[in-house]
Amino acid sequence: EGEEEEYAEDYDAEGDDDDSDNDEVSSRSARRAKAAKARKAKAVKRMNKVREEGMMVARMGAEEERRRENEDKRERVMEGLKTEEEKYVAGMIEQITGRLSQIDALLESLQEEVWEEEEEGVVDWDKMKDGGGEEGREERHR
Repeated sequence: EGEEEEYAEDYDAEGDDDDSDNDEVSSRSARRAKAAKARKAKAVKRMNKVREEGMMVARMGAEEERRRENEDKRERVMEGLKTEEEKYVAGMIEQITGRLSQIDALLESLQEEVWEEEEEGVVDWDKMKDGGGEEGREERHR
């Protein structure tokens, strides 16, 4: 009878170890499952965010396209409402603007020429101020 009690106590102790091992395993499994669930939730959240951003970009693109179409339509209507005189004036302004650009480019190239000549010592501004302007120009062209 003493042996049976001892054996029963040993068995209960072993059973407790098995229970604690099972508890530990199930606890680890529960933690793993919880971590996996959290990872999945984060992944879903990231996917939703990317999808929302894509939808927002698509909406912005569509709005931009509508804005461009409206602007083009407005320009066509405005062009149709212009009088012949307004069209003529607009053409003259465009032509004068082109000529001014050409003059600006010419002045810029002449200024660069003068700077180069100054660096080379070809132009003497003091002589030109004293009335030797023609001589200075002649020297430069020689």
